[in-house]
Amino acid sequence: IWAQIHFTWPDFKLSLRNRFSRVSDYIIGQIDPEIPQMNLYASGLKRYENIPHAVVYGSSLQLQWKPLEMLTLYSLSRYTFARTHNGDPLPMIPPLRNICICKIRHRAISFQAEGEFSAAQNRINLGFGETSTRAFSVYNIRASCHVQVSETLMEISAGVENILDKAYS
Repeated sequence: IWAQIHFTWPDFKLSLRNRFSRVSDYIIGQIDPEIPQMNLYASGLKRYENIPHAVVYGSSLQLQWKPLEMLTLYSLSRYTFARTHNGDPLPMIPPLRNICICKIRHRAISFQAEGEFSAAQNRINLGFGETSTRAFSVYNIRASCHVQVSETLMEISAGVENILDKAYS
C-alpha cells in the first residue's frame, strides 16, 4: 500500500510518499551457532528460513528547486522502519538517509556536487549478525559533457566518489 502527493510550481517540485508492506512467508538469514565461522572476520554462517511475515513502513520526501536556469538543487530524504513477525528489526534496512545534489549546467557541460548523509543505525538484528553503525556522510563530485557526433549525442562523464576518503558503513 502506498500514497503519494506531488506539488509542482514553475521552479520548484515537492513529492511526499508513504508506503506500507506486509510480506507473508518472508525468508530471513539467521546465524546458526552450530556451524563454525569460515574465517576470522565472519560473524558465522547463516541459515535461511521462512518466518510468518515481515512488515515495512517507509516515507520519502523529494525536493527540487531551480532558482536559476543553470542551477538545480535536489534533495531526497528516506526513512524506513521494518520488523519481523515477532517485532525484531528486519536486517539490512538503512536508517534515515538524505542525498543532496547541486548541479550547474552551462550549454553542454555540467558539474555536480553531492552529499549523502546517513543517521546512526542502532536498530539492528543481532541474529543476522548486524552491528551498530555510526552516522556518516560521503561527498562526491561529477562532471559531464554532451558531444554531438554526426547524428549521435554522446555523454562523456567523470567523477570522484568519497572525495574525503572517509571510511563509512
